Amino acid sequence: MDDARREGGRVAALETNAISLSSWDERETSSIVDVNTWITLTANAYLTEQYWRRDMAKGSCDCGEVSFEVEGLGDAVTICHCGQCRRTSGHHWASIHASFDNVVFTNEQGLTWYKSSAYAKRGFCKSCGSSLFYRMNDDDSINIAPGCLDQPTGLTIGKHIFVKDKADYYEITDDAPQIETY
Repeated sequence: MDDARREGGRVAALETNAISLSSWDERETSSIVDVNTWITLTANAYLTEQYWRRDMAKGSCDCGEVSFEVEGLGDAVTICHCGQCRRTSGHHWASIHASFDNVVFTNEQGLTWYKSSAYAKRGFCKSCGSSLFYRMNDDDSINIAPGCLDQPTGLTIGKHIFVKDKADYYEITDDAPQIETY
């Protein structure tokens, strides 16, 4: 993630995208574009990159006291049916994998981590209770609840894990692979 976005600097991000616009038009008309058109083109490039790139997303809890941006998301959601995930989320736990270094917390006022086992912790909002993250100890990755991501996500269900521990009140009806444990 570039420094402009990490620091929340929209102007610097706009300037970064403007540089790439210099070769945007093969006819090189960008050199004769007036200032208002340049600003519009630059803003459109910024918005396109920020909101429509499949591997860049923004997310938050329900009350907004935890918000973040993340780059490098995969496109396949993992659904975990283990007992611990069911108890901490109220149902099965859906997650998308990312590198923790690619997550920028834009507001972490409400973020609390709960040590859910000897090997992992879960992040949630202490104000609204939204279950947001799962992170293995000593791991440089994080699992993010896709339900907290701004739409559209472009995500699909990739697999189900711990299906042997699935609750008895629902059936798995999609065609994604079902793995008994992990």
